[in-house]
Amino acid sequence: LWTSITYFFERYKTEWLTKRLFMFIQMFLIAGIGLTMLWGTEAVHLFFLLYGLAKWWLAAMYLWTTHGNKDPQYCKSTLLQVYGNSIVLIASIIALFLPWAWTVWMLLIALMFDVLIPIFWQSTLKSLIPSFEIEIYNERFGLFIIIVLGESILGAITGVHWESLHGDTLFLIGMALLLSFVHWWLYFEYVSQAEIIKKHLLSRTYLHLPLTICFTLISSTVLYLVEHSQENNQAALLLLITCCITVMLIIICFEKITGPYNQLVAKSPNHIRHMLVPILGMICLLPNRWLSAQALLWWVTIFAMIPIGIRAYTLSILFKKYKASKQSLE
Repeated sequence: LWTSITYFFERYKTEWLTKRLFMFIQMFLIAGIGLTMLWGTEAVHLFFLLYGLAKWWLAAMYLWTTHGNKDPQYCKSTLLQVYGNSIVLIASIIALFLPWAWTVWMLLIALMFDVLIPIFWQSTLKSLIPSFEIEIYNERFGLFIIIVLGESILGAITGVHWESLHGDTLFLIGMALLLSFVHWWLYFEYVSQAEIIKKHLLSRTYLHLPLTICFTLISSTVLYLVEHSQENNQAALLLLITCCITVMLIIICFEKITGPYNQLVAKSPNHIRHMLVPILGMICLLPNRWLSAQALLWWVTIFAMIPIGIRAYTLSILFKKYKASKQSLE
């Protein structure tokens, strides 16, 4: 939903009253989707229906923008969005009359179709890309990442049982907060600050999907670890380590489709090779069953800090050279 709404608003630069009304109603639909998450499997039909309505409401906005426009390329790309989003609504209505298990499969098919809509649209998108505000587009996804990472902080805090607070729990909270900070730094250092290459706009968008899934899983795992600090949490820790490895791999993928970060650091094929060190280190921790939860989380955090430590050192050296060359010129 975030991706499709971002695509719409960055494609059609408008400040109509209709746009405000659209967002107002969309807020209620998304809030309803969030509420159904709390009700578990019993609310699958309602979740799917609200999701379908949110997609249909977006389709209605696309229809509104097409009204009175005679450009065939413009109308083709818009109608593709209308058809795709409407199919999601139709699937959600059909699912109301199906058993629970079938509804889940219908939902997965609809979600897959939803993900494929921009890919089908890509051929018509290429001629329309110049209208995108690249900087604002970057900020929108950066905001989404901040929200998701904020859940890690909330997980570390809300999982605390104050009546049984002890040293192990405090250690887990500290490591969880540090790990959230490291991931925040990694994203805004290697992804958000990088120049967006227009031909890779769709790839950049879709790489945010596994990234946000991993950050969400990390948040949930942190909450579980803090709530069950006295128990053996090997499975949760393995999930946490796997997500941290995946985040590093996704950042390497971002490196391949983005431009330079700033004028000080020239981009090269080996620019991010030091990211492999923490990946290999975390892989070695995956089969580990003799370290405690605190020790495992400590090692994961140390490995995660390696890239930002190297990056900070490199930037400080380059900045000194830049400052020295500027003074010599003066």
